[in-house]
Amino acid sequence: MRRPSFHPCSSRRERLPQALLGACVLAGCSTLQSEERLTLQGKPSTLAVQPPPAEVTTPDERATAAQSAPKDTVAAATAAEESFPIHGSLNTRYRVRSGAGAGDQDLYQSLLLDVGDRKRDGYSAHVMATLFADLDGRRDRDDQFVFPSLADTFNEPVQPLLYQAYVDIDKPPLVNELRVGRQFDYFTPEFAHFDGVRAATAPVGASKLVGGVYGGVPVRLYDATESSDSIFGLWGEAQPWSGGRARVDWMHVDDDDRFGVNSNDLLGATLWQRISASTRVDARYTRLENEDRDVRLRANWDDAELDARLQVSFYQLLETQRNFANEFDPLFSVLQEWFPFAQYRVQGSKGLGEDLRVDASLDFRRVADDADEGPFNRNFERQSLSLIALDVLAKGLTFTLTADLWNSDGRDIQTWGVDATRDLRDGLRWSLGSNYALYRYDLFSNSERDNVRVWYARLRRDIGRWGVVDLRYDLENFDGETYHVVLAGVTWRF
Repeated sequence: MRRPSFHPCSSRRERLPQALLGACVLAGCSTLQSEERLTLQGKPSTLAVQPPPAEVTTPDERATAAQSAPKDTVAAATAAEESFPIHGSLNTRYRVRSGAGAGDQDLYQSLLLDVGDRKRDGYSAHVMATLFADLDGRRDRDDQFVFPSLADTFNEPVQPLLYQAYVDIDKPPLVNELRVGRQFDYFTPEFAHFDGVRAATAPVGASKLVGGVYGGVPVRLYDATESSDSIFGLWGEAQPWSGGRARVDWMHVDDDDRFGVNSNDLLGATLWQRISASTRVDARYTRLENEDRDVRLRANWDDAELDARLQVSFYQLLETQRNFANEFDPLFSVLQEWFPFAQYRVQGSKGLGEDLRVDASLDFRRVADDADEGPFNRNFERQSLSLIALDVLAKGLTFTLTADLWNSDGRDIQTWGVDATRDLRDGLRWSLGSNYALYRYDLFSNSERDNVRVWYARLRRDIGRWGVVDLRYDLENFDGETYHVVLAGVTWRF
């Protein structure tokens, strides 16, 4: 594999992979959503407003309920019905990294905002944004990126980023759904991020046929978009038989960057099938320009009575990926050509009584031509077995032991991992543990780390419906160096 001759973070105009947007979202805004799901599983806050009276249906019942209910409760319920709904979360993260004679401090401020009720107000709006701040300059040591981050791709140390800002319109003319503005589309064959319009029809007929169209200007937060760039596509989806769903996509992207002008078309076909209450399968195929691009197969089995789960998946990259439009080949700027490979994965989980669980997995990856093996695209095998003990030694304490066997480049490496996590009654959770990775990738610095051991400590406090406070520390060892990462954060929900 050829490696690029430039540093991926040396200039804002240099093209960074659009796939790294996912890393930013996970580190920033989307983290709030996952935290919110976790928090909502906990106990309700003691500060919760008293619930409204039980549902009543007749005028007499409503009058009686209004007279018997506390005045502040009635006033609060009335105000909630009449007010314009505004909900969201604000997340602050402070990160400190040090090691190898270098240091770095970063601040992240993320906002999720939902405004309006589409059914009641005729529209609703959604905003997702992050503010990055490199607190101690863009270089960590000797004018180098020892600790690179997405913020380093810009010339200014403080940079706002707008991920989403769209409006959903209720009962638009001619179509069933209409979204206007900056938006994501996860259901397209490749992740689409654009400023524009997305519309879909209502389901038609017994097969519930739905058609859709979208189009606009691609959003590339870490690469300046040219005025001539565009993205648009068509899709259709139906449920032609029992338990089945099929979707066909066509995507077109025009991309003018320093690698050249690309105008590419991608065709995609996806099939989902539920075989039984516990078994479902899906398959996806894409074709880029005049070549078969890739295929993915996956099967899931989940039996609640047996407390057992199994997932089997297969992915095959069929043709060498070269310089295409950024949405279709997001890693070209860092990895250059991406050679064909196949990867198999089997994952399973089985409960052994109320307090014990076993998880196992097998990963098997092979490059089609051994001569093409290189950094970021290696042959390897990994076998993993974990034993999870619940309520061991103390109530709420979960203890996990993991054994790993890695095989790559003729090396057989046996490793271990451990985690202890305890949930306390006051919403406090702590975790201690260690894990190992034979290969850990850093696409920002175009490097691949071998034999990485990480020790970590986590502390999280759920403060009810209003938010979360968390603290994290990582100690990472590789190549004889020790690195420290501290991350402190606060999430406020409103």
